[in-house]
This record gives sequence, structure tokens and C-alpha cells, in this order.
Amino acid sequence: MKKIIAFSAMAVVVLAVCVIVAIDAKGEDKQMSHVNLFINASKNRDGNTARLAKEYFDGQPYKQVNLVDYDIKQLGQNSESDDFEKVRSEIESAKNIVIGTPVYWSDMTGLLKTFIDRHETVDTRYEGKNVKIIVQGSGPTEGEIAAISHVLEHWTERFSMEYKGVIK
Repeated sequence: MKKIIAFSAMAVVVLAVCVIVAIDAKGEDKQMSHVNLFINASKNRDGNTARLAKEYFDGQPYKQVNLVDYDIKQLGQNSESDDFEKVRSEIESAKNIVIGTPVYWSDMTGLLKTFIDRHETVDTRYEGKNVKIIVQGSGPTEGEIAAISHVLEHWTERFSMEYKGVIK
């Protein structure tokens, strides 16, 4: 009798898993593994840029990708074995993307510029992604913010994303 009950319980579990898998296959887009993504273009993993992103998300879950942790080659260098695709796949897996950069020499960091430049050879669209940016530093000027915003607005437009502006 115990064997029959145990077998019946196991059959119920298997059936429940099959139903869940069938529902997921019909209805939900399982490509989205996380809703909120923060791409940190600062050399400091937990510096002011990361702090501002944490304040912006205000307790909402998000994944932080620190560009400093990835080996992304300059456009034109041998990049077959670098980490560009790893970071790109994070964008594909997110719905809302916040890109944060400190201002170095009146512009975005080289880490972010390299990542954007590498998209020159990418045909994929990131349709339906919402993008906001954080620009911070020791008092970035309106001109610096506008220049960085212009580049990211152009990038989002080219890849069919929705540019939502600068987080202030």
C-alpha cells in the first residue's frame, strides 16, 4: 500500500511539472531572465555610479554588470575570445536597462565607449528594451550630459530600444 501511495505522489509531481512546462511554453517569454539590468561603466564596482543606480532601483531587484570585470576588445582588434557577447546577452535578457557612467575628461568612460563601439558589427535588435542613463561626476556640465546622452540616444535608436532619458 505504501508503494502505491508513494508512486501516486510521484506521478502527481511529474504531472504538475509537465503542466507548468506546458503553460510556460504557451504563454511566457522565458528569454527574460531578469527585468532590471544596471550596466556600470565605472572602474569602481561599488562607487558613486553604483550607489546612484541602487538608489534609483529603490529596492527593486536588478542585476549589476560591471564593465571593468569583462575583457572587451576595441573595435578592430582580434575579439573572437573576448567577453563582448556575455555582456550583450545580458541586455537581451533584460527589459529595463540603466547605464551608468562617471564623466572622465568631459565624456563617458572608455569602458562604455568601447562597448558601444563594438556594436558596429552587430545586427541584432534589442526591441522593447527601455534604457535610462546615469551620468555622474564632480558636477558634470549640461554640455557633458547632453553629449553622452546624444550618443546613447543614437545607440538605442539604432538597436530599436526606447531611450527614456537621464536619471537626475
